[in-house]
Amino acid sequence: MRVGSASWPPRLVVVRAPLALAKTIASSRDRPSAKAQAKAPLKASPAAVASTALTGLTDAGAAARALVEQGVRAVVVTLAERGALLTRTDRAREFPAYAVKAVDATAAGDAFNGALACALAEGRSLEDAIVFANAGGALTTTKRGAQDALPTRTEIDALCRQQRHDLTS
Repeated sequence: MRVGSASWPPRLVVVRAPLALAKTIASSRDRPSAKAQAKAPLKASPAAVASTALTGLTDAGAAARALVEQGVRAVVVTLAERGALLTRTDRAREFPAYAVKAVDATAAGDAFNGALACALAEGRSLEDAIVFANAGGALTTTKRGAQDALPTRTEIDALCRQQRHDLTS
């Protein structure tokens, strides 16, 4: 199977979905009114909804394993306040979230993806890149909005040093 110019399976899949997609995937008969949706939190994380859409499985770990079984070398599932999950052919590893006072998660996934790409472009291992990306995503939740909430490199590095999450390389 070919998707665009990339061939399947890709080397890395980062599973995350915007809230709008999560709401779209939900079945219409189970969907509450727009007023109720605005008041109630989403019951499934966007990553869980996206992994379900990709694999038909509702468990993030099972969905990641299913993608690996299809030939993807590494799958990263963002787990919101629980951190992230990395699944490879030979192992799975959870990366804890950073402890922050969250006020708005609007751009957290975008920050995670941007920080992950930055760290990988710098030549860091995927494991180290996830630790860095978790910090970027966490910091974004401490401010309201999207662009204005994105952290600086200095802020991400400071949080990594302050909370000393395990870096592997």
